[in-house]
Amino acid sequence: MAIQMPRVGVTADLRVQVPRNDQGTLVDGAQSVVERVDAVDAVEDLGVTAVRPDLNTVHTDVRVDLTLAADRDADTEIDADHVAETLREGFGVQRVDVRDVRDVGPPH
Repeated sequence: MAIQMPRVGVTADLRVQVPRNDQGTLVDGAQSVVERVDAVDAVEDLGVTAVRPDLNTVHTDVRVDLTLAADRDADTEIDADHVAETLREGFGVQRVDVRDVRDVGPPH
């Protein structure tokens, strides 16, 4: 029997660093940064809200709807602080402002 991680839906405003030499569009690059966060199960929607280029990267503000596979103990509550900490662990994620956390149940 497979162990299923609890999943939560998240809406958040993030600032991510997108390398200038990334393939595809700025949205593709920002989505790639978010998808590389270990706990992110899926990115449902991502929109760019601001762009700040520098020499090697483009600091990109995005609003994202995603599903997070929550790694937790039975005693750990999945709240906005826990989600923000988890997302900040991703390489290239500079800022996290969690707007909504909701239970989405197990994967289908």
